[in-house]
Formats: sequence, structure tokens, C-alpha cells
Amino acid sequence: MNFYYVYSKLFLEFSACIYNIILQIFLTFRYNGNSKSNMFFRRLINYVIYATSFDIASTLIISSFNNINYGLALIMYCLQTVLTIFVSYYLSCYTEIYIYGNEKKTKLHIFNQIFLYGILSVLLFYIITSLLLSYHPAGNNFLPPLLKRLLETIIPLYYTFYSMGLIIFNWKKYKRAIFTAIMISYTFFLFGLLLEIFLGKVLRIGYLGLSLGLFILFFTVEFPDYNRMMSTLSDLSKAKKEANLANEAKSTFLSNMSHEIRTPLNAILGLDEIIIRQSNDPEIHKYAMDIHNAGQSLLSIINDILDFSKIEAQKLEILPGEYALSSIINDLNNMVKPKIKEKNLTYKLNIDPTIPSVLYGDSVRIKQIILNLLTNAIKYTPSGSILFSIKTIERDEITTTLHVSIKDSGIGMKKSDMEKLFSPFERLEEKRNRTIEGSGLGITIVSRLLALMNSSLEVKSVYNQGSEFSFKLAQRIIDPEPIGESYINYATKTDDLYKIQIQAPFATILAVDDTEMNLVVLKGLLKSTKIQIDTATSGMEMLTMITKKHYDLIFIDHRMPIMDGVEALHQMDTFPHLCKDTPCIILTANVIQGAKEQYISEGFVDYLSKPINTARLENVIIQHLDNSKIIYPDDIGYENYENTKNNSLSNIKQSTISTDTIGEVYENIVDGISFDEAQKNCGTVELWLESTKTFYKTIPSLAKELTEYLDNEDIENYTIKVHALKSSARLIGAMELSHKALKLENYGNEGNIDKIKELSPAMIVELESYIDKLSVLCPKIDESVKESISVSDLNNAYNDILECLEAFDFTIAENILNSLEKYKLPENEETFFKELSDCILFVKRDEAIKILKDRKN
Repeated sequence: MNFYYVYSKLFLEFSACIYNIILQIFLTFRYNGNSKSNMFFRRLINYVIYATSFDIASTLIISSFNNINYGLALIMYCLQTVLTIFVSYYLSCYTEIYIYGNEKKTKLHIFNQIFLYGILSVLLFYIITSLLLSYHPAGNNFLPPLLKRLLETIIPLYYTFYSMGLIIFNWKKYKRAIFTAIMISYTFFLFGLLLEIFLGKVLRIGYLGLSLGLFILFFTVEFPDYNRMMSTLSDLSKAKKEANLANEAKSTFLSNMSHEIRTPLNAILGLDEIIIRQSNDPEIHKYAMDIHNAGQSLLSIINDILDFSKIEAQKLEILPGEYALSSIINDLNNMVKPKIKEKNLTYKLNIDPTIPSVLYGDSVRIKQIILNLLTNAIKYTPSGSILFSIKTIERDEITTTLHVSIKDSGIGMKKSDMEKLFSPFERLEEKRNRTIEGSGLGITIVSRLLALMNSSLEVKSVYNQGSEFSFKLAQRIIDPEPIGESYINYATKTDDLYKIQIQAPFATILAVDDTEMNLVVLKGLLKSTKIQIDTATSGMEMLTMITKKHYDLIFIDHRMPIMDGVEALHQMDTFPHLCKDTPCIILTANVIQGAKEQYISEGFVDYLSKPINTARLENVIIQHLDNSKIIYPDDIGYENYENTKNNSLSNIKQSTISTDTIGEVYENIVDGISFDEAQKNCGTVELWLESTKTFYKTIPSLAKELTEYLDNEDIENYTIKVHALKSSARLIGAMELSHKALKLENYGNEGNIDKIKELSPAMIVELESYIDKLSVLCPKIDESVKESISVSDLNNAYNDILECLEAFDFTIAENILNSLEKYKLPENEETFFKELSDCILFVKRDEAIKILKDRKN
């Protein structure tokens, strides 16, 4: 046969052989992968080299020597076939090792081995018998047609399809890119084999397809650098998980330790407060003040750690709501002024008067951010000035972007220290600043809170000259009226609550709200007006009361079960009653833009948002109450009304100075309360104490109702209850509870029952935790020291309560009931007393009257 014809038939096999030899040399001298998969891959390349080389050599020998011994030619041809089968079999072994990671003896693997040995045995038997019997197949073939088809086609195809099937069956183990690369490689193996079957007499292409497939496998799967990279990524992923677990453990530890430290610290500060109040010794007073200041600093550090733990655990959320910027500025001024005065610094305000007066955002966190920055500026400014400025940089009809800046003339920072600024627990220039208190968490907390608000902290600093911290914050506009200089009034006024300056002893008001606390607060705010106030806890009760008595004003809550405030107002037009011309004012926590217009369009004359602003309440009364019934301070008949404290806490003698704030009296006694918020909402210690006691008494029944509504999937009433809880918790300053209730209210409005079921248990646990937190305000009287009351005296008291309820006088009824708590009741009376107490506590007038009448009968 012509040599050039034979070479043209084999040139692709020459190329494949040379490439595989180069690839094997490259692997041997450059890379030393030692996994089983690596070793099998090298062996596979070796076997391909052996098979290709022998195929080329045997084809050239058989084709070039016409008189070659038939037996030698037969053996060489059969070895060609055996090597082809063995390469395809070894490809299946490599595939198994790559997938399973070891030489897994599956049933199919054992079958493949037995099948291979069987085929080799058949071929060996054929060679021996053919040589012994001098058997020559027809047509110059070395093998009979059936055996030839089996050995050269069916068996190699079987092992190739088996390998591809393994890969496809285990496709979930691989990333898409790796799976695709492997399948392309095996497709080259398959097409090379098929082309060999159909074109083998003209062009030997099978081993080239195999080589191209190996080339793709090498540079995508078996490339040692790739394996190292995947191993490194796996190690990094494992290390990340371990770091996250360690970080979570650290955050949990910090949170738990902070809570554990707070408990004894609160006791220390509380007892210290008693010493400050009761001691007349100047030296002891000074020591007690030192303890107080040090304790407050420690408490601040602990609060920082708690916030940081919440941020790291991703449990701290931004909870937006309506707020007056002037109020935030006022609170900040009051907080920093003592320290400013102590260090004799100059404090300057630069507030843009065009900023909208009421915005929508998380006022608690905004205040925390600015307070942290102001406190830092004061700490690191030995002398000089602090400039606090807020200005509008962008604005449209819906939002405004504020630029908040705190600039000081303090010690400044080096450029090399700027990166450390945002690292938790990091203190800059430790030696220089060792006398400055702090946890090193303030700026970290600020930057992460700003990140939650889609903002960031910008810092400019010159060493020994001062620093400027600033940020931009987009807020939704609620009331576009400019702030003007209202913050000046906030900043300069005293800590006393705005007190109503009118009286109307001959006016009657009906207050309707399903939350007893809100009724308590409204009555407390109007106490000095001497207005006669009746209360109802539902729309139906209100409709009954207006048929029996005329009222000058009616305040109606919006969100109530069964019949809400809007429905109750509309029902007033459907039947005769005594309040046809009575102005009705809506009470609501719905403070979205346009709410006032919406309620007025429903028929209300005005709108009061919760928590109730005392000045706004006075304005509404003056505007809608008959002016002839109002007595002003300069009018004849106006009586000066002065609130005084009359509160005691189990052997703790409290100050009765009316200028004390709620926080000054209770901050070190009651836990879980934001006293700034409580002061803003209640204003006086008396009103806060009364509201908080009412809240305390309603906790068990409220928790039970919420649980029952949730169990019954009554989302409408659940949402109404949690809405009320949000307001009452906020009223007394239980802000964490209020935020959780707000979140659940939003999910209730959306009808998202899955989220409610997920979050409600934690909120109820938080609610019930206030039983312990507020128990100090409602100490139980020892039954052994109570004076007994006779059955006749008890019945007389019950008759008096019945008369008061029939006259809608809940205040006197409640006072009589409270006086009975001081006595030891006769046997079997506790259950009735508890039932009656609950009815009066929740203003269930009709139910209370019924059980009292049933008792008489």
C-alpha cells in the first residue's frame, strides 16, 4: 500500500499521539496532583498514548508488508481492538473515581469488569482457535462480522455511554459551567468513536476526538491550579461559616452579658438616687453624684454594646413614623447642654428655617445618630466650640434630603487613623485619649444605622484643629409648613409639660376608645379643665350613651373592634339621639399625608393624632366648644390648679417637687422605658404613673386576647388590638414593644398571616415581660395586714359603684373599687371582685351593671 495514502489516513492519530505525549510531560514535570482523580487521569492519558502509538505502528506494519505472517497480523489487529476497548473501559473507571472520589465497587462497576474479562477471554479463544485451525474470515477481514461489530463498535460505545450516563445522573453535584465542560468533553469522545466507526477505513479520527476531550477536561476539571482554587474556595467557605458562628456567639455573649450587667447596675443607680434625694450631708451627696455620673457612663457603654449586638445579629430594624424635627432638636439640646456647660464650650445651632416641620422617618435612630456625634464632639473638644447644623439640599413635593453636620474645634485625627474610626472597639491614639470614656462603638453604630437608612457618614478632620462629621438623609414630608425658628422655643422652654390654660366646669365630653389607657390619658390631660368627661370603649356603647345624655364634644377613636370610629359616626345619622349637632373629633394614630382631609370628608369636624399633643388638644377644645362655657385665666371664676406628686414606692420616699421629670423619678427604678418618650407623651409623673398602672393591669388579658385572635386567625381583630397596643406602649415609653406592635400591625393590614404567626410570639413575650418590669409600681399588699370588711359594708360599696356606673361616672366608681383593694374581702368574694374589677378596668359599663344587679337579686 502507498505510504502517503497510509499516512494521510493516520495523520490525525499522529497529531493526537504527539499532543498526548506533550500533555503527559507537562503533567509530570510541572504539576504533582496526588488525588485519585489526578492519578487516574494520568493513567488514562498514558493508555491513550499506548493505544494510539500501537494503532499507528500496527497499521503501518500491516499495510506496508504484504507478505506478513497472518498470525502476527491477526494478533496485532486484535491488540488494536483490545486497546480501544480498554481505553473506553478505563474512561468509565476514571468517571467513577471523579464522581465518587474513590474506587467504589458498585454493581455496575463489577459487571463492567466481568464483561471486560469475558470479552478478552472470547477474543483470546478466537485467536487461539483461528491459528490452530488456520481459520481465515472472508473478505480479507481478521474477525467475523458479528464479532467485529461487537468488539469495535458496541463495546466501546457501551462504556462511553455508561460514562456519560454517570455524569448526567449526578449533574446536581456540579456547577453549571463544570457540568457543561464535562459533557462537551464526553461528547468529543462519543463523536470521535462514531466517526471512527463510519470513516475508519478512510481517516482514523477516534483517538483525536478522545484527545480533544481530554484537553478540555484537563483545563477545566483536572488542571491542578483549578483544583487548588476550588479547594481554597471550599476552605474559605468553611472558614466563613466558622467565623460567622464565632461572630454570632460573640454577639450573643455581648448581648447576654450586657443584660446581666444592667440588672445590678439599675439597682446601684436606683439606690444611689435614693441617697441623693435623702442625704443632707454635702460630702455624701458629692460621692453619690460621682457614683451617678460613673453609672450613667457605664450604662451608656452597655447600651452601645446592646445596639452593636443587635446590628451584628441583623435584629435591629428601622421603624419609621411621623416626627417633628423641632422636637428632636429640643431633646438633643437638653441632653448635651449639661456636658457643654461642664466643659465651658460654645454651642452653636444653624438650622435651616425652610425645613418641613413634620417628617416621616425613624426619629429614635436619627436622634441616636446625632446624639452619638454630638457626644463624640464634646468628648474630644477640650475647649472651643461645637456647631450643629441641619439644612435642606434637595426637595420635591414628597421628600426632602437633609444634610446634618456636627463640627468641632477639638483634637482632630491623623489621616493614618481615619480607617480605624469605623472599626468596632477601636480607640484612636489610646495613650493620648486614655482619660476619655467610651466603648469605641459609637461611630461604628452610627455608620451602620446610616447604612440601614441608605446613607453614609462623611468625615473631615485636621489634626489638632478639629473634625466635621456629616451625613445626608432623605425623609418623606408629612407637613410641608417650614420649621422656622420653632426649635428655639423648644430649646429654651423648661422641662415642664405644656399645661392647658382653660377651664370648662359646665361642659361635658364623651371620649370613645377601646383602649382604657388612652381614656386615662385624655382624662389626665383635661383634669385641670374641670370638664365633665364620660367614656365609652366601643362604638355601640357610644351610640347607647348619646340617647341618654347630651355632650358638647365627642372624641372618637378610629380603630376599634366590631364598629370603628368612622362607622360609628355614620350610624349617628340613622336614629334619633341627643347629640345631633355635637362636634365629633377623630382620634387616630393614622398620620399619613391627607388623613385629616379624609376624616373631615367623612363628617368629623377635626382631627387629633396620637399620642395627643396637649397644646393641640386645647386648641381643638377652644375651636369647637361653645365659647360661653370656657373660662380663661383672667376670667372671673377661673381657679388656679396645681398638680402635685403623691406617690410612694414601698419604703422609698419620693420627691414631691412638681418640676421633676418622669425619668428623674423612675429611671433607676423601672426598666424597659424610654423616659424621654414617656415625658413627651404624658408630661407629668402622675399621668404617666396612672397610665402605666393601667397598662400593667391589662397585660394578662391583652396577651390572652391576642393569642386567641391569632389561634382563630381573626386577623382583623388581631390587627385592631395590636394597633391599640402600639399606641399604649408608646404612650408610656415602652418603645421596643411599640415598634414590634407597629410591625405586626403593618403585616395585619397586609393580611400577611405567616409573618404574624412568626413574629407574634416574640412580641407577646415582650409584652408579658412588662409584668415584671412594672410590678414595682403596683406592689401587692400583704393579705395578713389588711383590715377585714363586713359583707354589709361591701354590699353598700357595690351599690355605690352601681349608682356611679348608671350615671356614667367611671372615675368615682373606680376610686371606690380601688379603696376596696385595701381590705381583706370575705370568703368567696375574690372571684366576683376580680370580675367586677376587669369590667371597670376595661370600661365595660353594661356588663358591670348587669353583674352588680344580678348580685343584688
